[in-house]
Amino acid sequence: MMAGKPTRRRREATDIDQHVYTRFEEVGIPRSHVRRDIATMASGRQRGDLWVSRSPDESANFEDKIVALIECKDQFTTLLDLDWQDAMEQGRKKAGKQGLRAFFVTNTKGITRCYSSSDMSEVSINGQLVTEIPALPAMVAVQTQVRPGVSNVTYPVNRTGAGPDPNQFRMSLWTLRQIYRAAGISKGSEASMIKTTLTFCILKLISEQQSRRRTIPNTILLWDDWRKGQMDRDIRASIEDLTGQPSLAHLKDALSVSRKLTASQCAEIYDEISGYTLYGSDFNFFGLVYEALANPEIKSDFGEFYTPRHLIKTIVRLRLKNEAQPRRLSVCDPACGTGGFLVEAFLLLQEHYRNSRLLNDEVLRDLKENTFHGFDTNGEVAVPFARTNMMMADDGGTNIRTTADSLVELRQDSYDYILANIPYGRYSGRAPLNNFVYARHRRYELLFLEKIVQALRPGGAGAVIVPDGLVENISYDTYRQRLLLDVTMEAVLSLHTSVFEPYTTEKTYVLIFTKRRQAERGQLQKKPIWHYIVDNDGFQKGKKRYPILENDLEEVQRGYLSLNRPGKCGFVAMSEVSSESFYSLSSEYHLRRTRPIEISATHFEKFLSQAEKILGAINA
Repeated sequence: MMAGKPTRRRREATDIDQHVYTRFEEVGIPRSHVRRDIATMASGRQRGDLWVSRSPDESANFEDKIVALIECKDQFTTLLDLDWQDAMEQGRKKAGKQGLRAFFVTNTKGITRCYSSSDMSEVSINGQLVTEIPALPAMVAVQTQVRPGVSNVTYPVNRTGAGPDPNQFRMSLWTLRQIYRAAGISKGSEASMIKTTLTFCILKLISEQQSRRRTIPNTILLWDDWRKGQMDRDIRASIEDLTGQPSLAHLKDALSVSRKLTASQCAEIYDEISGYTLYGSDFNFFGLVYEALANPEIKSDFGEFYTPRHLIKTIVRLRLKNEAQPRRLSVCDPACGTGGFLVEAFLLLQEHYRNSRLLNDEVLRDLKENTFHGFDTNGEVAVPFARTNMMMADDGGTNIRTTADSLVELRQDSYDYILANIPYGRYSGRAPLNNFVYARHRRYELLFLEKIVQALRPGGAGAVIVPDGLVENISYDTYRQRLLLDVTMEAVLSLHTSVFEPYTTEKTYVLIFTKRRQAERGQLQKKPIWHYIVDNDGFQKGKKRYPILENDLEEVQRGYLSLNRPGKCGFVAMSEVSSESFYSLSSEYHLRRTRPIEISATHFEKFLSQAEKILGAINA
């Protein structure tokens, strides 16, 4: 007796088991967070095929925490056929009763869409139509952002952390070093190793971006198009075609692959890098590549425009912590290097606006096109890498450009925020010294900080990393006094000398301040200045900066402008910042200075008498 054909309902159940649950595993949704073929209290008698919740099945809050309804059809259902349309109608009704702003429809194998419950428009994430079941955080983003007239959701891919695991990436770089060695690229050829590695990473990043929203001709070969038997030639063809596109022309001098590599060796590098997703993250592969592959001379050069990402994150979060609602902003880094400050500011503002449920297409467009500005004199390395880093965060880096001199470029009263790690050393540019008031020495750090104050709008705010001389050198007392007449200094963070290793051991500080309005200038502030001495930043001191548990930067964020601990952090009254202290802003001077012990003349005579007796006994 022949078995009958399975019913459609049985086929749907089998397809869910084989395909949908497999997809859940891929995106990290536990089965325990899914209920199948049941009705909820809100949906009444209508049973949803799959309900996905932020709480596990056994939790009493499961239904309150539901973030997605997925209506499933069998794999033979096609887009917009009668069965698909039925699923859309059923999904809309059930999602509406459950209070969901959107729902998903899938044929379990190949076709998936997400629809707005209000107007049935198709939902996109980061401008790309939803065609797969997304991860749980993306489902949450869909439910919080979709509403009538808004169907594009902003969700940073890989934003659950800082992208790939840095230690795993370091292991891959060690593997790449062995491949380079086999190709005859070894000691003395570090620059070639670095450029080749960064080229592979950037090409992977561009390919990931284009897989979500293709903006370049389909004839251009991308990551998945390269043929292993001739990969070296395919990569070079991709570089030539990509840098011929106006949007990528800035990468022309930054991309190249060593000609010593054979097709098979290129394929080995390809296989190693393929395991990482770079687009949509703030993963700092530039810093890791230089750390692993550069010699001391190259590291020194790279250190000129490198600021550790964990430090950048702290500074950005302190400075932008009150920006909760969208407004027209202008954020600048006039010495942008590889763009770390701009990337983190872009991501943080999105996070703040999303948390306020105010991030929409118009706000995101303004962030991408108008908000961020960066300049650097290094157009060969820094600016291309800065624009690439912004691309990783899903911003084009439109307003990042090369300048001959940031001191000439910066205009008066132009920016709401300036975040920077300023250059220091002798200045040989063409900015007229008579335009400066605080000091007219040809020192980059002195001129640069004053120019930043000038470029801020009244009420604008800065967070600037400066060398220790500017903060404590007694020769610069007049400079600091004039600075404090123009700004309100909110906080000073003292950084230990290993923060920038292995590139430099320069002692640095972070100055966090607000530019006063014209009527408020001319006298010292009355508010005390909060100081914090960062003894540990989460990484071992020395050239091998491996992670450790001790991390003062976390406490800085928690206790900013409030924590008070003798010898570590606290407020310093402005009476202490005076001509007697040379207007010192050094945290160590104010918090760890050894102060003289005052004793009476009687006690001094007694101490001296006892000392004479002891010396007499010794000499007897």
